This record gives sequence, C-alpha cells and structure tokens, in this order.
Amino acid sequence: MILLLHYYKPFLFSNPNIMQEKYNESTLNRPEGGRLLDAPLLILDVAEYTQRLKNEPAWQKNDRNGITLFKTKGMRIVLVIMHAGAEMRPQTIDALVSLHVLNGDLQISIDEQTSKVEAGQILTLHANINHSIQAIVETTFILTMTDEMYGESAYKYFPI
Repeated sequence: MILLLHYYKPFLFSNPNIMQEKYNESTLNRPEGGRLLDAPLLILDVAEYTQRLKNEPAWQKNDRNGITLFKTKGMRIVLVIMHAGAEMRPQTIDALVSLHVLNGDLQISIDEQTSKVEAGQILTLHANINHSIQAIVETTFILTMTDEMYGESAYKYFPI
C-alpha cells in the first residue's frame, strides 16, 4: 500500500483538479506571514485566534481587530472582535453574509430597522443591503461572506 501511495503522489500534486494550499502574505500588522488560509481541510482554534487578536497592538489602539481565518474562491471567514461602542459604519457588501456572535451583543441597523444579535445567535444578510453594526458590549463574532453565484450550486451537494 505504501508503494502505491508513493507511486501516485507525483500525479496528485500535478493534477490541476487537486486543490493547492494557500498562505497569507506578510502584512504590517502580521509581518510573519505564512498562515494557512486555504487547504482541503482546516481546523481552526477560534479561542487561540481570539487571544492572539487581543494581544496585538491593533486591539489596544483601535476599536476592533480581525483576522481572516479562511479564504478561497467565493468564500471568506473572518474572526472579528469589537470593543463596546465600536461601530462598522453603514456599508453594502456584494456577498451573502452570515454573522455568528460567539460572545457579547451586537446591534445591526438596516434602513430604519434595528435588531439585537446576542451570543449564540446567527444573523444572515443578503448581498447589497446597506447595514451598520455596533457592539453593545465587547463582542467576538465570525463573519462569513460568500459570493452569491456559489450559493445555488451548493444545493446539488447539500439538498434540503
């Protein structure tokens, strides 16, 4: 069995249908770079990333901090922490959005409607809807954005 795997290994890496791992590049806030962002399988320790964000100078200087956990064609997952009172000003995103509050409370405003999203709740938002988000207390959440064109094709893999 080991001989067969060894024999086929060069084929797997040269096959364009096999996904290649992708890493982040060095940035001003994270000069080390090299963090795995995309692979056939990723298991992420959210508590560890949250602590890392809170230890960064950006958390001390700004009203929020965030880090991309996963990024691939059509999908991005970002961990965000916000200080109490921090606000993401009105914006429109050209993507489907889900926001999973891990701890704390958020207030989201769409037009004249305001809703509270608490720890353990998930908010979903269609693309191109103008919205703003404010942290009522210190809040940690996972923001997932997906390109709408990928949504429909997912049904053939995960029928409801």
